[in-house]
Order: sequence, then C-alpha cells, then structure tokens
Amino acid sequence: MSKIAVLSDIHGNSAALQAVLGEAAHRDVEEYFVLGDFVGYYHRPLEVFQLLDHLSCRISAIQGNHERMLAKVLQGEFSWEDIGRKYGHGLEMAAKQLRQEKLAWLLNLPEQRILKRAGKRFLLCHGSPNDADRYIYPDAPPEAFDFPGAVADYVLLGHTHYPMLRFSGKYCVVNPGSVGQARTRGGVADWCVINTDNDVVTMRQTPYDADDVICDCIRYDPDVPYLQEVLRR
Repeated sequence: MSKIAVLSDIHGNSAALQAVLGEAAHRDVEEYFVLGDFVGYYHRPLEVFQLLDHLSCRISAIQGNHERMLAKVLQGEFSWEDIGRKYGHGLEMAAKQLRQEKLAWLLNLPEQRILKRAGKRFLLCHGSPNDADRYIYPDAPPEAFDFPGAVADYVLLGHTHYPMLRFSGKYCVVNPGSVGQARTRGGVADWCVINTDNDVVTMRQTPYDADDVICDCIRYDPDVPYLQEVLRR
C-alpha cells in the first residue's frame, strides 16, 4: 500500500509533531505532504525542522500565511511588535533560530502545487486554490467547494485548523486540521493518511503532552493568553 501523511499548521510545536511522526512511522507512511505554516505561534521552530530533516521519507511542501508574514517582517513591511501582539513571538524565534539556508527554503516554497502519485492528482493549498488566505470551514456552503480551474482528484487545504473531509462531483476536499494548534480539543495533533491504493482517507488525532508547550507560552508570551488556552480545550 502507498500511504501519504498530510500535515498542516505545525506552528513551531515540536512536541505535537514528534508524536505525529512517531505514529506515522508505525503506519508505514511513505511520504509527507505539508500544507504550510511550519512556524508561527509556538516556540520550537528549530526542533520542528530537526525532526523533519531526520525523516527518511520524501517531504513535499507549500508555504502558509505565517511564512508569508515572516517574509513581510523581514522585508520591513511589519515590525516584530506588530506581529507579536497578535501572534506571539513564534515567528521572531524562527527568524533567529533557523539557519539562512533553511529560512530561504521556507520563504521560497510555492503557495500551491499539484503532484501526481499512483495515478492520482493532488492539489496542495493552504487556504483555497483561488485565494491562498481564504478560510474554508467544514460548515461552508456547497458553492465554497467549487474551485474554478482546479484539476485534481484531491484538493488538500489547511489554514482553518479544523479537520474536514468533503466530497464533490469533481474531487475529494481534505483538510487534515492542525498538528500544532488543533481547534477541536487540546492535547491532540490533527492530521490524516491517504492510501492511494484504495482511496481511503483516515483522519487521525494523535495525543501528546502539551505541558512543555504551555510552559513556553507562559515564559515567552504571557501577554497572549490564547496561545496556551487553545491547547487546554
């Protein structure tokens, strides 16, 4: 069987990612699709990339809105204070911790890409195929899932942090949810596995210990209480 793990919105949460990678290894995953937002919010971006760099499987990735925000700060369009008030210091820590070649790789990822695996076409997006910053939630009306010009068997979305599996007459729309900041409940990492041999999509919720992540939030971002509160839901 050919199994692809679909991950999104890791957001610097290495504890959640480590738990996901451990489970994925037991499920014989052969490749990872990452739908952006490797960084932002949480405080262990270096550990996130150390975990990913040690994988023997192929990783195919796109950038998310937090990567685009990081680029804008580095280009002087925003200040760290502007970003920090709303999102905390996760992006700033990524800029300081990651080596220049890793930052360059991250900031030069495409906003979307189409990949072919086992005769299936996968369109990787962060928001929507037609708008990289658009949020498409599970309760969106049917017309929200009509993507003009999209030619794919699977349309893979992130951005909302809410898992979703939706079928249309043209394609299967999948949002794996967020590895690093699940919005449905705390202490779990959301992701999914797609088996290209039988088209079975398995939505996963992997438990992990969020205590150290919460301690980082208290230490680095006490003025952004949402960062820890969402992990306690």
